Amino acid sequence: MKTCTLGMIFGITPIGLAPKLGISVLKAKKLQTRFMGMFPVLQSALNRTIQSGAIRGYVATMTGLRRYRGRTGATDSWERNWMANHPVQGSAAVVFKAAGNRLDKLYRQYGAKIIIPLHDAFIFEAPLERLKEVTDLTERVMCETLQEYFPVLRPKADVNIVRPDCWNKDGVCDGLEQWIKSLPVLKIG
Repeated sequence: MKTCTLGMIFGITPIGLAPKLGISVLKAKKLQTRFMGMFPVLQSALNRTIQSGAIRGYVATMTGLRRYRGRTGATDSWERNWMANHPVQGSAAVVFKAAGNRLDKLYRQYGAKIIIPLHDAFIFEAPLERLKEVTDLTERVMCETLQEYFPVLRPKADVNIVRPDCWNKDGVCDGLEQWIKSLPVLKIG
């Protein structure tokens, strides 16, 4: 679902969507048309963003960070995609950074720390006896931060602590070992 919805919001074409979902290009086109038909306000907002960006010569995030066009004249599909993408992704980055800064400060009182931000998630380390508190704090701070910027949203955060010994977002801990086993063996000599 994430591939489908985010891909469509960020301007993926049916040709790009089809292999990601394992469906035909025609089916991907129908899916896109149906999805955007369910959200006409979204479709309108994306179109307005692209049209005003083409006229002004830039699009901006919610904090005013601008990305400028490299040329004048008609827009091509690549340019329309980044014009739709920049305000969304750039604004999401602002919220994510704010949440990370808050968590970094709050984690200290628990002996916890952020190991790495990963796309839309934080990999954190905490003492096992404080793991539940840190997990609840993480979920609350991420949702509250998003609501501060976008009060109309009612976000939910998923926190995966099924395998506390694993830093992988999905809890698959043997990924590195599997990858190493899949490498071809080099014979020297």
